[in-house]
Amino acid sequence: VAGYSAPDALAPGAAAVIGATSSFFDESEWEPSVGSEFSDGDWRRGALLIERYDGEVRVVDGAEGPTIEFSFRLDPVAPPRSPPT
Repeated sequence: VAGYSAPDALAPGAAAVIGATSSFFDESEWEPSVGSEFSDGDWRRGALLIERYDGEVRVVDGAEGPTIEFSFRLDPVAPPRSPPT
């Protein structure tokens, strides 16, 4: 992505993608997310990339079989999120 630079490194033991979303009550924290199946047969779950960038994991059952799609908004000023307290 032009003009984008990633953080230097993940914290030791941190996962690159977690099933979570930014907290509604405190943007400096994340909350675990749950998956949902939609009427089109897709399954979706909110996700965070390196505890910073909000996005979604989606499982699509297409003609060639299921595929997994990752979609994240790489906002260069997004603050890191902490686990819920």
